[in-house]
Amino acid sequence: RPLKTLDWKPTSSPSAAYSIDADVTAWKEFAKKEVHREKGPSSVSDNFVRLTMRKRVRGSTGKAKKRPQYLHATMYSNNNDNNNTHQPGNPTPKQGDSAAEATDAMISDGVDIVDECLAQPPHTLPPRPSTDLLLVPPTVTEAAPPLPPQLHPTDDMLDIPIPCCAHGIPCHRLIVSKKTKNHGHAFFACTRRLDEGRCDFFLWEQNHPAAVTLAWTSSSSDLPPPPPIPRFESALHALRVVFGHGDFKPGQEWAIHRLLNEPSSKSLLVLPTGSGKSLCYQLPALYLPGLTIVISPLISLMQDQLTKLPLPLQARAASFSSSRFKADQAAVIKALVENRLKLLFVSPERVVTAGFARLLARVHVSLVCIDEAHCVSEWSHNFRPAFLRLGRVTRRATNVLALTATASVAVTRDIVRILEIPTDQGIHRCSAYRPNLDLHVQRIQHDDDRYAALRTLLTTAPLNKGSVIVYVHTQYAAAQVAALLTTEANIKASAYHAGLSSDVKEKMRVYELIQPHVAAADRAAKELHDVASRHAECAATVAALERTARIAKQQQDKSDLALHDMEVERDAVAQQLEAAQAALLEQRRVAVQSDDDDGINWKEKYTALDLDLMRARQRATDLQVDNEQLAQKVQLLSVDKAYLVQDKELTAEKVLQLTRALDDATATCRRLELSKATFLEQIESTREETRSLFEVEMPPKC
Repeated sequence: RPLKTLDWKPTSSPSAAYSIDADVTAWKEFAKKEVHREKGPSSVSDNFVRLTMRKRVRGSTGKAKKRPQYLHATMYSNNNDNNNTHQPGNPTPKQGDSAAEATDAMISDGVDIVDECLAQPPHTLPPRPSTDLLLVPPTVTEAAPPLPPQLHPTDDMLDIPIPCCAHGIPCHRLIVSKKTKNHGHAFFACTRRLDEGRCDFFLWEQNHPAAVTLAWTSSSSDLPPPPPIPRFESALHALRVVFGHGDFKPGQEWAIHRLLNEPSSKSLLVLPTGSGKSLCYQLPALYLPGLTIVISPLISLMQDQLTKLPLPLQARAASFSSSRFKADQAAVIKALVENRLKLLFVSPERVVTAGFARLLARVHVSLVCIDEAHCVSEWSHNFRPAFLRLGRVTRRATNVLALTATASVAVTRDIVRILEIPTDQGIHRCSAYRPNLDLHVQRIQHDDDRYAALRTLLTTAPLNKGSVIVYVHTQYAAAQVAALLTTEANIKASAYHAGLSSDVKEKMRVYELIQPHVAAADRAAKELHDVASRHAECAATVAALERTARIAKQQQDKSDLALHDMEVERDAVAQQLEAAQAALLEQRRVAVQSDDDDGINWKEKYTALDLDLMRARQRATDLQVDNEQLAQKVQLLSVDKAYLVQDKELTAEKVLQLTRALDDATATCRRLELSKATFLEQIESTREETRSLFEVEMPPKC
């Protein structure tokens, strides 16, 4: 904001260097008045080192804060393209200085880091910038301003030139002392205090252009050699020695055989969560001649998979993401060009850029693996359109492998079309049945009942111990549910979604390992592990419910998944339920018309719905319950359906079918209001029919 509208100004003009002649006291008072008028009582304290003004927060416009005119200056060169006038106290750089132009190009965030590295030849150190670009600290008699709190300078200075802040004076080099993921990293900040007009200049040392150049041009001969890749007679032998597994799981051997033995193969593998999809590209990456690129939608998944790699592969693997410093990204690019990497994790937004395409032109790509391939269909059209352009990347690779845990017919069709996968032999699908999951559905009329039922579930056994994820649709709903659980139920809960910063997510993942915790989350909760799950809202699709159910628990112990379904939300699946019920009736009709001499097992032919209803009637007869108690008992018996279907696949669609049928039976019992005598007659009729069909002994009459 320009200062021409101010009623009062200090008598002396601001200078780039501290001077005794300057009216320091007057400038301090002027700065305090400016801060008070700008922010009033909500003035930022000295504890803040950097203010990310472009980050949109509540109550802000999302635009960068305008600086006063006397703070306008660039970081390295004070030459203003829009204004050629020279400001006092700011040195004028030399005309046509190539070092200044190169420095400005390297510091720009608009230039791809890949283009920055490929534009300069490796193994040649450029000349250091002249002293005209880096202002020499002036000799002052005034004491230097104090450093920001909780930060301290270090003596192990690297060969990195000190940049200048927006005032045109050299910055402080400081070290982060807080116990965060950036602990120990150096950065540059303004030397002035807040009341002296500190600017918001901030630069990590590893993002400095000189650090990027040093990482790109440094020799790799001093690096320790990675451990050798062992050779084995078969893939099974490599699996047992390198990865420590006894045998392949269903689907793994099919994918690995196609990658190692069939040239130019393109495959789609659908495996449930916890079935070892990562092994399908990790083992071939060791023995394929070129680079294996794994395209993953989440940075946290890249880091988890990178840290869990076996040692021979981990020494030849890296991740390329925007969360890393530019110097680290330059080191990864250098390793790629020198063919020192076998496995690279990258995001879809990065892999489709023009700079990355030029990088791949220098590398032989043996395999492109798309992890979470269902995102190609579900996220590509409106959320992350980079998935639609993955076909251009897969054409450069010798082999293509798409991995996912859930893929409906429509999703499979999109994946096959975009990635050009053959449909005759390139698709392998394994059963999604998980016997260690318990699914429960509870009908809710309005939101108050929803939160009351959620509190009851989280405060009673077994969910009152351990960590739990409560799934919702939006980030706002996640914050609302977490606040209600914290204030009304006294439960340690917090919201977890994609809108949180990486530091907050890291703290939650660490906090999850320390003590029980409840996280109200959206799809970003895939980064949390080893927790039970609850849906506070109806899942958007059956596939989404199936994914979150498998994410809930990947061990072999029992897990619960409760779906709180509102009355209005059930109408969305009514047509699917009617079609499923018609199919069940047709199956029952065919089973009844079959001949006994054909050796058909009637119990296997009967559906899980028939067995549930028969079990409910038998228990009602034994306990001599009346009509109202029978209706309640039928609802409670829904928990036994996992036991009744033993060898059958228990999918989310069947669970909804069984629940709807049980509710219909309950409503029928209440509506008819049968007398006890009429009810016993129906039970006797059912007993005779069952005895003739199954030839099993029924319990005695009441």
